[in-house]
Amino acid sequence: NMKMNLAYLLLAMILCMSVVIGADPAPTTSGTSGTSGTSGTSGTSGTSGTSGTSTPPAAGAPAADANAPPKNEADELDKIVLHSFEHFDYLDILYKLKGSQDKDKYWVVMFYRDEDHHKEARDRVKKLIFKDDTAGEFKYAEANISKPNYSPISRAIHFPQNTKSTDFPMILVMKNQVGQMVYGPGVARKAADLLKEMKKKDEEEKKKQEAAAGGSTAPASGSTAPASGSTAPASGS
Repeated sequence: NMKMNLAYLLLAMILCMSVVIGADPAPTTSGTSGTSGTSGTSGTSGTSGTSGTSTPPAAGAPAADANAPPKNEADELDKIVLHSFEHFDYLDILYKLKGSQDKDKYWVVMFYRDEDHHKEARDRVKKLIFKDDTAGEFKYAEANISKPNYSPISRAIHFPQNTKSTDFPMILVMKNQVGQMVYGPGVARKAADLLKEMKKKDEEEKKKQEAAAGGSTAPASGSTAPASGSTAPASGS
């Protein structure tokens, strides 16, 4: 019996050892669940952050517009050159308007009184008239006709009758001693429109003169041709 018990004991020990040896290592099974950690590759959904590639602008588009500071109107106005002429009294202005030999110049003169709102009209004149005048085709001046050194100009230039303080500032647009006074609301726009009309008429007149000059010289070349036949003597003479 003792031998049988020992035999059973040895058999039980062998079976236990075979179970332990045949078992899979513990880390590998749980570690394979770690392969579910490859779901961490779903972290490549972070590549959806490449949707950030939609942020660069299209080729040729300005890239810095979004970060550019807002435009300051005062800075924009400072860039516009106002081709003003120097004057000290009304006689200086009259000389420019009526005595100047600059026949191709357009004169723009703003007359105002003590009110300070002419500065707004001046800014409008700069934007509407002088912004694109890089050649200095327009000449500008302004005068406070409330001052004694400028008030006599109202006797030399015709100002509209029965005007009120709200009609000022007034703008005189003139060329070759011919001009027109505009005033009231939107005075700068009125002056700009008047200048466009004057320039259009001048360009049309210039084309007519060029066409007339070209047409008058053309027939002269053909008028000399018939003379050649008259010089040949008769064969029997």
